Amino acid sequence: MVKAIMTGLLFCLLAQGTLAQNVGIGTNSATHKLDVAGRVRIRQNSNQTAGIWFDGSNGTQRSFAGTYDDNHAGWYGISSGWSLTMNVMNGHVGIGNANPGASLDVSGTLRFRGGNFPHVPATGAILTALDDGGNTQWQRPVLFKTNGLAANLAVPAWQWKKIMFNTGTEVNHGLHYDFINSLFNAPVKGFYHFDAKVYIRSSMIQNYMRLVVVRNGTIVREFRDQELVCENCLNGHVSAYQDLGWATIDFKTLSVSVGTLLEKDDQVWVEVYRSEHDGGGTNVLNAAGTTWFNGYLASRL
Repeated sequence: MVKAIMTGLLFCLLAQGTLAQNVGIGTNSATHKLDVAGRVRIRQNSNQTAGIWFDGSNGTQRSFAGTYDDNHAGWYGISSGWSLTMNVMNGHVGIGNANPGASLDVSGTLRFRGGNFPHVPATGAILTALDDGGNTQWQRPVLFKTNGLAANLAVPAWQWKKIMFNTGTEVNHGLHYDFINSLFNAPVKGFYHFDAKVYIRSSMIQNYMRLVVVRNGTIVREFRDQELVCENCLNGHVSAYQDLGWATIDFKTLSVSVGTLLEKDDQVWVEVYRSEHDGGGTNVLNAAGTTWFNGYLASRL
């Protein structure tokens, strides 16, 4: 009698499983072909490691999720092999590497996407640490260079004159150089490097050039170069190009090359000055090959 009852129950269960669209294990309301409430355990045997094969649209095996030995689990592609793995003993993850030797071990190329403008991937951009917690952000290159002037610039006596460089730029990555006003605007706090050089024609005894850092309308730092003065030189100053037949008028260059810390929104520009007047004058010449202003962000801080 008991045997007949058990046989009947088994028949009913088999019939239900055969006729049902969804099968539930641990649930009476299965919503998928196989719906399991709780964990599933898949064991390896003497011939195969534990895992599940996934077929493609044509019924052929395409990928496998499971273990390939006692210490490694991951995804296997029919053409790529074990392309994503984890060492279950130390947590090391490998991409394109079945035996990762670091927390993240990548064999092959790496690509980052996304972000909010302007902190998005771009040619020359650097992935920069924002803090000691490891948060990072794309930093687009900050770099500019302008050459020459729109026209020769006459320098008035006893005052600083801002140099107005060409309105065109050779390069202006990030667009932080204002070519209309010939000044650079610091986009972030950081350490920057600048080079400035001017080519002047002068009969003055002494001329100066300076690169100024302006914060909230006030000069907070300046870096100078000045013409050398000597008693035995023609007109009391260096005439480095007299052999070219330019008589007593000197053609010379002044330059500044400096690294400096800037705060966000600091401005940087170049000025010239002549200290004495003897009937002549000083002009900054429009010579693209010898007059320029450039700079770049070396390190964000």
